Amino acid sequence: MTKEIQRINLDAGFPGTSRQITVHRYGTRGARPKIYIQAGLHAEEIPGMLTVAHLVRRLDDADSRGEILGEVVLVPFVNPLGAATWINGVLVGRNDLGGEGNFNRHWPSVAESVAAEARHRLGDDEAENLRLLRRILGRHADRLPDESEVQKIKKTAFQLAFDADVVIDVHCDRDAIIHAYTYESTWPHVADLCAQTACEAVFLEDGLESAGTSTDLFTGTWELVRNELGHLFPIPIGCQSVTLELRGQADVCDEFASADADALLKFLQRRRVVAGDPGPLPEPRCKATSLDATDLLVAPRGGIVTYKVPLGAQVSRGAVIAEIVDPSADDPLGSAIAIRTKTDGIVATRTLIRFVPRGEVIGKVVGAVRLRSGPLLER
Repeated sequence: MTKEIQRINLDAGFPGTSRQITVHRYGTRGARPKIYIQAGLHAEEIPGMLTVAHLVRRLDDADSRGEILGEVVLVPFVNPLGAATWINGVLVGRNDLGGEGNFNRHWPSVAESVAAEARHRLGDDEAENLRLLRRILGRHADRLPDESEVQKIKKTAFQLAFDADVVIDVHCDRDAIIHAYTYESTWPHVADLCAQTACEAVFLEDGLESAGTSTDLFTGTWELVRNELGHLFPIPIGCQSVTLELRGQADVCDEFASADADALLKFLQRRRVVAGDPGPLPEPRCKATSLDATDLLVAPRGGIVTYKVPLGAQVSRGAVIAEIVDPSADDPLGSAIAIRTKTDGIVATRTLIRFVPRGEVIGKVVGAVRLRSGPLLER
């Protein structure tokens, strides 16, 4: 048995208050490949937490049979702070109520300082450059600030994952099909993960979004260092990071979680982190598309959202996806305003709360033609 359970204190900063992150480690530290998987960064997104809980059981069994070949680090519940943010009986774990904003934005950037430290130490050997940069990243992870709980959560995740070959940050949307976000530089290297988990949409970011997500730290650091120094030295993308969105917030059940855990285990087997035959790779359910080709459907006014097509529907440009009904109008049903898509594509997400303010994103249609520029992610 190689398993180690690690508990990391977040130091809540209030008398009588304590929170911790529980880490499940498998394999020998430093073994390759290394895979890091976390869930619950947005604490109201429960499907991933249950999925990783199921994966813990599967890896416990594999470990008991001596089947851990590389290193796996699992964090089923990375944000206990967010899970404590209840208002009027509603869990609002997406944003820090103390003022630090969205838990998956404003992750620290270390690329500039890493590049500066590495500039005069890199050479012509790509493998040695990879090892050097990982050592530098480890030092920078240890130097990150941790004065607040939010900072400590992000620092802890980086310390656990800075040298991982693959990072999987498991989320969900409000009401959605399975989909994923990754960098163009990591595609198609992570196509096996997306096919194995039955993703019906894959969004590719160009590395210039700078929203400060976990992907921007885990893969974006390598992207930026390579942009700075890649013309001088051979520098690989040392971490393939994927944000995996497991359906919607209400899709919490053992049946889904068990199937998703099976898929993740097969991915680990396929990457030879865990021994075993994963079987043939499923045919991909979609082509990857640029994030700027996604049509964000925005409510033109507040009201009741009524959808006219189901999730996963293939739609054509101009199709009515939803209507907004003003219940305060003299003729409420006659007030309905249609929301039409600007692209051919698949309906990937919808809002779960069907009463919205003006300007709220009520869905996404994934297309193939560029529609947007500038900031592409929702807040």
